[in-house]
Amino acid sequence: NGGNYVGPRIGNLKIKGPGFAGLYDTGGHQFRVEHCLFDEWQNAIVLDQSEFVFIDLCTFSNGPTAIWLVNGETPGLGNTGAQGGYTNGIFVDRCTFNGMTGDVIVDDGGELFSVKRSNINTGDRLIRAAGRSVLVLEENYIEGIRNDYVKLDYRAKGGRPVRSS
Repeated sequence: NGGNYVGPRIGNLKIKGPGFAGLYDTGGHQFRVEHCLFDEWQNAIVLDQSEFVFIDLCTFSNGPTAIWLVNGETPGLGNTGAQGGYTNGIFVDRCTFNGMTGDVIVDDGGELFSVKRSNINTGDRLIRAAGRSVLVLEENYIEGIRNDYVKLDYRAKGGRPVRSS
């Protein structure tokens, strides 16, 4: 449990589904995803115990969930024994979300998550947040969301109760 220094830049890629995740990180620290297209993934990006991740100028399309922030052990993910509170400092900036069919962002808790200056078109809701201590949504253009923009919940994606950080 905790971040391992990774530090790479992942960029200028078209990452095409279908499948569970286009990018799945466990325990990465200080890395950047930029200028990527994620298309037709069940979860385009899954961050599990990741810290200080910057997602910039990416496009997410045609899938249920664009970004899933995992917080602690989650049934079905194979992260048995993972403690909560390690998915922290996730920054999404200047991204576009098109044709999403579920919760565009699923946030199962941790510290500081920010979505700024992004264009969100369609989805069941913009974000479902559980156990989050700081959530920043700023200067976003949002249209076509079918339900509440933000749902605060006490359960993680798999239904497990989440304690606030």
